[in-house]
Amino acid sequence: MLLQPIVEGEAGAPPLDPKPGDCWIVSGGSAEFERHENDLACWQQGQWLFLTPTSGMSVYDRNLDAMRRFKGVWSKPMQIDFPNSGSTVDSEARDAIEQIISLLRTSGHLPES
Repeated sequence: MLLQPIVEGEAGAPPLDPKPGDCWIVSGGSAEFERHENDLACWQQGQWLFLTPTSGMSVYDRNLDAMRRFKGVWSKPMQIDFPNSGSTVDSEARDAIEQIISLLRTSGHLPES
């Protein structure tokens, strides 16, 4: 669970039908998740196990299809589009930018388009 942490997404309340090993980033405070904002909630052996992240911790968010990093709060990757307008067009610069964005998407640091 902590070697390659994967979360299903964010949850403000416990999901209705969790599967063993499923984890979420706690984003709110329902009765069961109260006082666990930003923790990882993992369903283990029929109960919730809460893990408090430390600064620099990374997880893969299946819902966003991207990596997230903790630094006081969980980052949320934003969608970055390829350049497609402007008064001056530099095709070599655009090609380089497109390659960088594609690499960041492939590596999971940016969500897929």
